Amino acid sequence: MELRILQIDLARQKETVDFVKSYVDLAFKYGYNAILIYLENAVRTLSTEFFSEDETYSLDEMKEIVSYIESKSMIAIPAFENLGHLEKFFLYPELKHLSETADGSIGRGYDTINGVSSCGCVSNKALYEFMDNYIKEVISVFPSKYVHMGLDEPFDFAICKKCKEVIKKGKTKADLFYEHI
Repeated sequence: MELRILQIDLARQKETVDFVKSYVDLAFKYGYNAILIYLENAVRTLSTEFFSEDETYSLDEMKEIVSYIESKSMIAIPAFENLGHLEKFFLYPELKHLSETADGSIGRGYDTINGVSSCGCVSNKALYEFMDNYIKEVISVFPSKYVHMGLDEPFDFAICKKCKEVIKKGKTKADLFYEHI
């Protein structure tokens, strides 16, 4: 099957479920057969109950959106960031420690929010534990075989003390990036 995908960005602002359904109706009308739902941290899960209800969807709301997309014989594809663009995760004190600059390292400053970079630290095992769990929880409401993992704009990649130590021992930034993938 050839995919004709239209993206909706739910990470920048929370839309009503009814608005998302109207967007799906429009996509269906114009011949799209899949919706890519760009999420970042847009869904509250069991492990992220502290996320703002005003800015995120519950798992039940996301399940309703996905079910509606599927009722139109379309595919709902979740899209995550898991390296750069984690700034909305790091707004929460519970997750700030996962940032590349949480140790006080100085980055470019371009993408610094809440005092830390929006890039996750690939030398911090807790980043993987959190992201793996979060993504598993969210994709549990998506029957699609497709998942998009974004890796763009990790401006402060591998600049913290932990990463520099790993690089001193012989790994390159490219090695760290490939391992992350």
